[in-house]
Amino acid sequence: MLAIEVEFLTGHYVATRHDDRTQPEWPPHPARLVFALVAAAGKERTPSEEAALEWICEQLPPELVCSDYEARMVAESYVPVNDRVMKQERSVAAAGTLPRDRKARTFPCAVPESPVVTYTWTQAEPD
Repeated sequence: MLAIEVEFLTGHYVATRHDDRTQPEWPPHPARLVFALVAAAGKERTPSEEAALEWICEQLPPELVCSDYEARMVAESYVPVNDRVMKQERSVAAAGTLPRDRKARTFPCAVPESPVVTYTWTQAEPD
């Protein structure tokens, strides 16, 4: 068995559900844990770290234990769009202005009763 316990130090979690971008994702999807482990290992990982990451990716999805949550009110924010920056627009823009279009975004937030999530692979036998 392998268990990884994650504590959200700020007491909240900001991420959207894959099927409804206006709702928070809770609990965090196990893939997000794997992405975090890969990022923490960095680019220059040892062969044993690489093997451990590959091993966890081969496992069946873990069981999750977490508390219930309350969704924080969602407000729309407008952020610059990064996909169409033109050199000409940059040179013409006035100081302190955004030379790009802005797009509405939401940042749904889950506030769990307990900020701890446990991912457990009961059938796993790590070396």
